[in-house]
Order: sequence, then C-alpha cells, then structure tokens
Amino acid sequence: DILPGIDVPFQKEVDRRKAIRLSLSTLKSKSVILIAGKGHEEYQDIMGKKNHFSDKEEVINFIRETENV
Repeated sequence: DILPGIDVPFQKEVDRRKAIRLSLSTLKSKSVILIAGKGHEEYQDIMGKKNHFSDKEEVINFIRETENV
C-alpha cells in the first residue's frame, strides 16, 4: 500500500526473513534499521496458517551467524 508514496530508490523484498537479513548485511557504520510492522507478535499469518516467526530471533540469529565469519 505504501509503494506509490515512495519517491527514493528502494529494493522490494516480500519475504520478511530475507528482508531482515538483507538489511542487516548491508548495514553501514552509524546506520539504523527500523524493523516495523509486527511488534511483539511471534508468528506470521500466511494464507490463514500461523507460522512461528520472531523479528528479534532473526536479528539475534543473524548476529550469531556472522560474528564468527
């Protein structure tokens, strides 16, 4: 719904996990990433089925995976 109002270059990624990981992997020093829209929910409702998904867990897992690289 917000796409028509965006007037700067951007990359669209509909997979939330991929979008979070892409954002984190391109983060530059002194930058900020805002992960918004789900709040405290720990699931995604995809076509009527609730699947476990936590933005916080995704960020923590990404950091853990990339710390040792």
